[in-house]
Amino acid sequence: MCVVCRYKIVGDDESRALYRECADHGVGLVAMKPYAGGQIFVKMPPISPTQCLAYVLSQPVSTAVTGVKNVEELRAALHYWVASHEEKDFGPILDNVQRYLVGDCVYCDHCLPCPQGINIGLVIHIADTAQYFPMDEIMAEYLVLPVKASECIACGECMERCPFDVDVVARMQKAAECFGSMAT
Repeated sequence: MCVVCRYKIVGDDESRALYRECADHGVGLVAMKPYAGGQIFVKMPPISPTQCLAYVLSQPVSTAVTGVKNVEELRAALHYWVASHEEKDFGPILDNVQRYLVGDCVYCDHCLPCPQGINIGLVIHIADTAQYFPMDEIMAEYLVLPVKASECIACGECMERCPFDVDVVARMQKAAECFGSMAT
């Protein structure tokens, strides 16, 4: 049996207890988003995909799903298998990982389902991308969404599910403000 778990790999005592319990009962864990949706490379001091994978695979997981976007990222992930011990050493950066990711959306969709049908991870990703690309290109992506951020009713269900403590309601409000006047 294998389980996809919504807990953080860099986690609290409750998460660690869950991992031990799974291991004791022969339940495999699948580690997803070992790069935190790419946020870890933006937010952290220099960290490599090899270090991320080395850390994740040092945990009681059965496998890791890296989620690459292009051939370059695939090569970086595959480098893990030929990397030296020094390249895999994640020790120096371990203490900083959690503080860099708390409150940051990694687009994992653990917040779903939204009772309003908002694709929360995609809305936040589009809003985050708006900082780096021309607004007309980003607006085109936003306009095709069937449910916009402005439909958020601030119920907070998404925030209860988020393993990274993202203030999803505030992010929806910000996206609605950013795209609202342009989407009408």
